[in-house]
Amino acid sequence: MAIGLTPYDDEGVEGREVKIIEEGVVKEFMNDRTYAASLGEQPTGNGRAEDFRSSVIIRMRNTYFKPGSLRLDELLRDVKEGYLMLSVMGGQTSPDGTFQFGVQEGYHVVNGEVKEPIRGAGIAGYTIETISNIDAVSRDFDVRPGVCGKSGQSVFVGTGGPYVRVSRLKVG
Repeated sequence: MAIGLTPYDDEGVEGREVKIIEEGVVKEFMNDRTYAASLGEQPTGNGRAEDFRSSVIIRMRNTYFKPGSLRLDELLRDVKEGYLMLSVMGGQTSPDGTFQFGVQEGYHVVNGEVKEPIRGAGIAGYTIETISNIDAVSRDFDVRPGVCGKSGQSVFVGTGGPYVRVSRLKVG
């Protein structure tokens, strides 16, 4: 069982797969009982709380992109100059649709070849714009244990997925 997979959320709702984006189109959102009722939808099983003293809020469990068909070397082949980000840390997302993350492990890529490690870098952008700039997805797939912090609470989640190639992304 993946670390963020729970049979039932903290409202007693059975967890199910939520396809947020399918074929490049936003399909559905994670919700809890309250938000689902306001939308006239069925709850998705994403009402989670850190512990019994905490309020239930809408939270991810294992959120990732489905694998594609390319090997990592094929995905990198067409990159003239870019970066390979293997892990990020200290990220945050905002209600206005922006995100930022620090790069924990990353490498400079030149003409499809992985070069020297990068230090002290971060990535930022608009979520929907960045997702629309994905032009390739690898078949390599890995999900690892992680923690999601929201509203002063922390819950265990699965993080990872395939490698994705993004044609434009702010790196600094």
